Amino acid sequence: ENIRLLQTFLSEGDKQGVKVQFTFRDNANQGGGNVLTGEKLKQASADISNVVKKFGSRTSFVLDTFNQGGKSASQDWADMQTTLIKAARNSGYKGTIVVEDSNWGGGLTAGPQSGLVKFADQLKAAN
Repeated sequence: ENIRLLQTFLSEGDKQGVKVQFTFRDNANQGGGNVLTGEKLKQASADISNVVKKFGSRTSFVLDTFNQGGKSASQDWADMQTTLIKAARNSGYKGTIVVEDSNWGGGLTAGPQSGLVKFADQLKAAN
């Protein structure tokens, strides 16, 4: 049932020429500020792979790797994002990938460093 609803949503996005952003999140801590590692990261990678294989060819589909990940611009944050980007790309997804900045997605506005700036080369290489 949920798959059918998502397909309907994307079909409407395709028709109207709007983007539909699929955002992954960890529901612990209200879904923000977390960094996935170990089994949770493996599961998230598998989930992203499955979703982009099913929906990634739709013109309206946009992937957001993770909702408000990381409380700081840490190497763990960068490694998580790199792993999730690679999961999408290795599954054949060629579309847009949104990476929300560290510091609950706020980057420099919410902390002393931006993960997107600090780890730009690592993220670009993964993409």
